[in-house]
Amino acid sequence: MSLLGWFLNNDWLRAFGHNVPKTAVSSALALILCGAALQLEAATSIKKTAPISLAFTTILLALLNLIAILSKNNRLNITLDESGAGRMPLTSALLFVLDGLALTVRYGNRLFHLFQIIVFGALFIALLGFSDFLYGGVFGQRLIDHIGLNTSIAACLLNLGILCLDQEHGMAAAIRRSGLSGAQARRLFPAAILAPLFLGWVSLHSERIGLYGREFNLAVLTSSIAVIILFFIWLTTEALWRLELADMEAKKELNKQALLIDHSNDAIITMDAGRCIRSWNRGAEELYGWAASEAMGQVIHEFLETTSSVTVADIDRVLLETGRWDGELVYTRRDGKRITVDSRQVLQRGENGEVVGVLEINRDITASKQMELQLRQAQKLESVGQLAGGVAHDFNNILTVVGGYASMLLTEPALSEWTHEAAQEIVTATDRAAAIARQLLAFSRRQPNIPRHVRLIEIVVAIERMLRRLIGETIDLVLELNNEAVVVCIDPSHLEQVIMNLVINARDAMPNGGKILIETGQFLVDAEYSATHLALKPGDYAVLSVTDTGIGMSAATKARIFEPFFTTKESGRGTGLGLSTVYGIIEQNKGSITVYSELGKGTTFKILLPAVEGPVTRLGSEPMPRVRAGTETILLAEDEEPLRNYIRRVLERNGYKVLVAAGGGEALRIAARYHTAIELLLTDVMMPEMGGMNLADHFARLYPRIRILHMSGYSDRLWTLESGTNFIQKPFTAASLLTKIQSILESH
Repeated sequence: MSLLGWFLNNDWLRAFGHNVPKTAVSSALALILCGAALQLEAATSIKKTAPISLAFTTILLALLNLIAILSKNNRLNITLDESGAGRMPLTSALLFVLDGLALTVRYGNRLFHLFQIIVFGALFIALLGFSDFLYGGVFGQRLIDHIGLNTSIAACLLNLGILCLDQEHGMAAAIRRSGLSGAQARRLFPAAILAPLFLGWVSLHSERIGLYGREFNLAVLTSSIAVIILFFIWLTTEALWRLELADMEAKKELNKQALLIDHSNDAIITMDAGRCIRSWNRGAEELYGWAASEAMGQVIHEFLETTSSVTVADIDRVLLETGRWDGELVYTRRDGKRITVDSRQVLQRGENGEVVGVLEINRDITASKQMELQLRQAQKLESVGQLAGGVAHDFNNILTVVGGYASMLLTEPALSEWTHEAAQEIVTATDRAAAIARQLLAFSRRQPNIPRHVRLIEIVVAIERMLRRLIGETIDLVLELNNEAVVVCIDPSHLEQVIMNLVINARDAMPNGGKILIETGQFLVDAEYSATHLALKPGDYAVLSVTDTGIGMSAATKARIFEPFFTTKESGRGTGLGLSTVYGIIEQNKGSITVYSELGKGTTFKILLPAVEGPVTRLGSEPMPRVRAGTETILLAEDEEPLRNYIRRVLERNGYKVLVAAGGGEALRIAARYHTAIELLLTDVMMPEMGGMNLADHFARLYPRIRILHMSGYSDRLWTLESGTNFIQKPFTAASLLTKIQSILESH
């Protein structure tokens, strides 16, 4: 506009009036160059060489005019006539040198303070020119030459625009900030420019019209400025006080959060982008065993040893993709113990989206993982036990028939010697097979159980001599028995079987001799211990442990030792049912068994059984009564035809009258016709259509006079019946069956 005013000889376009200082041609050109450089710098798509070139051109133009003024060489100055119209004044030259420098320095990464100082210097010169016009040229009288009004206004706007180029530092950043500080800057910025200009104008014109003299004028001016400054100080301090109060509340809240974080049971760790530890709470100290002072500054994956299959690179890849990673990690504590943690990691980003760190929260799940493993192992053994129990049931039916007929053959006087020996071998093999079936039943916890109150140490002492014969002379057996006679409720024969199996297992682990230690004691299971051992309820327990100095076991072997038929022995040297039998008996009696072993360092089996109070059963067996011939009528209910025929022949050969039923329904129909003559119901427990337990319930209601004897290869429900229930375990011999029937019939 100023250039157009010069070409058209129009003072309003050149300087807003006839008596107003005009904008020089060279000043207008410099303003155009600076404005173009400012626009190009604001455009991010333009290369920085273009605005820098314009800034340098501005500096050169201003320097030429500055040299011309200082050297009084008019040939270097741009003029439109001989009078020098349109010549750039000294102050304008200084102004544009500063603006050009500011636009150039703007590209320095760490020169923002210098940039701000240069711009403020240029802004001072621009405001000086405007105030010179405002106050009637008073300041202009003291200068070599003065700035035009157009130039001063344009220069003020230009320098404000240059200040806004730096959006992160200085005045522009202060005005742009959100919150209280930005609001205060926006409030004070116009006041800082307008208030002094207005006060100066009022003071000067009041003096000119004669309201007061220069001395009072100065007093009014300084007092007004002081009051305005005090007013803005009050506004600022009030705002800062509110900010401090908010900051204090925020710090209190942060302190509360920090206290909660520090007292959290979880390990809460913050790291920078390189996974260097920046905070380490008390939960992390307790979990890993390292103090915060030791962990700070460490790279976490170098500081904490891990055996997890997941790598830091895998986690970081997921974090960059999703911002979060969840999973399980295995760490090694400071004391060498391995722990499993449930880890949650969150990526932290800055205002511009750059990665600034990682927040990691770890919870110890070692105990729950162990419980999960115990539960999985128990479920696996339970499923195998169900299969073993079913096999044992059918196996015992077959053994009863085979062994029974072989025993009957042995009583025949007309047998040849070879036939007699063959029958005896059949009986011996049947006994061995029956022992294996009993072990299967013990593992499956379907073995008939006749619990008694017995002292643990008495059982150990009673079989000590037999144990010494089992282990041989190369192994030393040591007993360390607690003087307090702890009482447990268990079938004594089952407990003896447990001890013998453990001792035999220890003996086989020491082929070159060694030592076996049997210990008894007491142990109190509290709520914390019970929470990590699924089978145990809180209370007092008796402790039985068997320790050997043998070859020990690997972790893989320990994981399978209670499985049936699993053995590390050579073929033909064991069935692999010894420890599975032990496991089944202990589980059946609501106890627990744990094993501690290391290769080359021996093995310890530790058994816990619930301690009880009450009268103790005296150990020892009653003599078997002599079998007599019977005359009573017996109703036999058995679904297996070979076994049914065998039992019928045994009973009939001993004088009993036998009514035969292939199932529960048929037995009820027979009883409806002959119940007055029937003295005893002999029934299998497991039968299709109607089981022996349901059949016995019907007989107890309909025919309470009839006695009942159960027989089975296994039975779940028999464990929960009262001790008066009559039961005989398959396989049985003819003599044991007849003896049992005789004792039942004679007891009423």
